[in-house]
Amino acid sequence: MSDLLAWVFACYGLTIILTMSVIMAPLRDFFQWKEVKSTLITKAMRWVGTLIQCPMCTSFWVGLFANRFWFSATNNLLMDAFLASGSCWVIYSALQSGYSNQHH
Repeated sequence: MSDLLAWVFACYGLTIILTMSVIMAPLRDFFQWKEVKSTLITKAMRWVGTLIQCPMCTSFWVGLFANRFWFSATNNLLMDAFLASGSCWVIYSALQSGYSNQHH
């Protein structure tokens, strides 16, 4: 059980670093606003930029990465991705709700 919690919180931490940290802002901006000669490449880069600004979207890919390069929480690649996405969304929503309730 503690391994599962460590896995979930590691996925959450990496997701927040990628989607909201100041240090990753230049990377997010690069993908969001990059203009290149090919409109297909521009659209793909903007899609990636949108993806890495969404905690739920990014956590899916973080779950896939964790499965391949750390360990599998469920012994199933897609289930790890869905577990990361769902659990990160729940944690993020709970923290955002708590933060909003404190400051209103």
